[in-house]
Order: sequence, then C-alpha cells, then structure tokens
Amino acid sequence: MPTSAEHDFLSTAALRIMESASNSGLFGYTEGQRKLFDFSCDLKQDWSKVIVGQTLWKHGGDGIDKDLRTLLNERDIAAAVYIARHESKLRSRFAEVTQSYLDTPMRDRLSRLRVFWVPADFKATDENISESIYNALKEEIT
Repeated sequence: MPTSAEHDFLSTAALRIMESASNSGLFGYTEGQRKLFDFSCDLKQDWSKVIVGQTLWKHGGDGIDKDLRTLLNERDIAAAVYIARHESKLRSRFAEVTQSYLDTPMRDRLSRLRVFWVPADFKATDENISESIYNALKEEIT
C-alpha cells in the first residue's frame, strides 16, 4: 500500500526517537515486519520485541480495525504504539474499536496500547511544522 509523506515522516520519527532514547545500546530499532508493522524496537539482550507500532494517516477509519487487531494480537511486547491523524471521525472510530475489545480476552492487552494523536493539518513538507511535530512526539514517547 502506498504511503504519504506524512505517514513516512511519522514512522521514521518514531524510529529516530527510539534510537535517540536508547543511547545505552540496550535497544535496537528496525522497521519491523514490514507488512505487519510500520516500526518496531527490539531488546538486544534477548531480541524480544519491546515496541511495535502502526501509523494511521491517509487511510480512513476502516484501517483502525486492522491496525489495532494487529497490534493487540502481537504477543510478547511491552508497548504497542499507534500514531494517528487527529480527526473527530477517527477518534470516534478508535473509541468504538477499543470498546469492542473490553468484553474479550484482549482486554488486558489494551493497557499496553499508547496512542499519539497528530494534528490532521500536519504537512511533512513544512520543515518548521515537521520539527515541531517531531519534538512533540519525542516528548510524548519518551
């Protein structure tokens, strides 16, 4: 599936943030299982997957179901990171989907989900805005 400049920027930003936060060399960072995740971070000590993530930008609310199912079904992770475009309809759909997991065995896995909402008018081509978004994500993620 083709991605947008914003999607690519946000996924790359998450990887860069994880890299800069792991100066100890404890974490390794890769793009992850490309067809499954947009980014991931592995623990070098035993190569277990610590963080996996998805970026929701261009595709609509239907992508939320798949993204959350993928994130929540992944076993042996400490955190599932979701970076998403901040729009009312997407937040509403996100709430619907997460509510549907409350009555399932996946309920406990919701606690490891971290969502970072990015303003819908974000344009990766604007360097000042990109830097601001990067800094905001860095502060929130770390």
